[in-house]
Amino acid sequence: MVKIRDNLTLKACRIIADIKAEELAKAAGVTVDTYYKWERGGSFPNLPQINKIIQCYAENGFFVEMNDINFF
Repeated sequence: MVKIRDNLTLKACRIIADIKAEELAKAAGVTVDTYYKWERGGSFPNLPQINKIIQCYAENGFFVEMNDINFF
């Protein structure tokens, strides 16, 4: 499993892991538009959604913790 380093934006994490926004949006149970709002900082995921995103990274071979992602 590959560790994603600390303090990266949600978008940077996605690009490093080479995961499509559609896959992460589906995992979090939201639309792609909502997911892109999170990436732009227009809104933010709640804790259950963050946990689903982290699980999606794990399923794709990446280790990321909530504190690794900079949502601002």
